[in-house]
Amino acid sequence: MYQFTRLKSINTISAFYFIAATIFFFSSKQLNAIETKFQINLLFLPAIVTDKGSEPVKGIRRENFTIFIDKAPHQVDLLKYGEYLPVSLTIALDVSGSMRAKFSKVRETLKAFLLQDTLKGEVSLLTFNDESQFIQDWTENRTEVINNLELLDTSKFKQTARLLDACNKSLIHFKNKKSEKKVILIITDSGDLNSFTKADELRRLCQEQNVVIHTIALFDSADDKNITTA
Repeated sequence: MYQFTRLKSINTISAFYFIAATIFFFSSKQLNAIETKFQINLLFLPAIVTDKGSEPVKGIRRENFTIFIDKAPHQVDLLKYGEYLPVSLTIALDVSGSMRAKFSKVRETLKAFLLQDTLKGEVSLLTFNDESQFIQDWTENRTEVINNLELLDTSKFKQTARLLDACNKSLIHFKNKKSEKKVILIITDSGDLNSFTKADELRRLCQEQNVVIHTIALFDSADDKNITTA
C-alpha cells in the first residue's frame, strides 16, 4: 500500500505575516565639512507561523519577532497578517510509469485542492517523466486546469522521472512574474533520475527568483529501497 499526503498544508503558503523594519543606508564624503547622506528603506519580510498541526497561528504581535541583519538586531516597525494572499503556483506532476496505479487518487485530490476558495492567484500545470512539458499555461480559471488533468492518459505514462529538470523548466516559466508568493508543488513517487540540472544550480535559481518548492512524495515500501534523492 502507498500513502497519499493530502494537500491541506499548502494553505499555509498564503497565510503569513508581513514584517517590516526600517533599514538605514549611510554614505559620507569630505567637503569643507562632513556631509552625511542617508536613505531610508522599509524592508518587508514574509513569515509563516504554524502550530504543531501545521495550522496558521494568528494574534502574534510584532514584539514576538526579532530581525537580524548581519547579526545586528533591528526593530520591527510593522506587522500585518495577510490571509490567503494570491500565489503563482506551478503544479509539477510526475507522469512516469510508476505513477499509473496512483494517478486516479492523485487526480481526484488535486481537483478538490484546486476548487478550494482559499486558493487565490494563477496556476500552471507541468507534467514530467524523461521530458517536461506544460499542458496548462498560467490561468486563474481552475476548470481549465482540471480539464487538462482529466485528459491525461495513464497508458502513456512512461520512462523515469527527471525531477530536477522539471523544476528548472518550471523556474524558467516564472521569469518576470511579480507575485509576492511563487511556488512549485511537485507530486512524485520517486527521487530524481538522470536529470541534467544540478541540485546546487537549482537551489541558486530558486533563491534568485524567490521561488519556494514543496514536494508531495508518494512512496510505498518497495519504492523506498530504490529512491535516489537530490
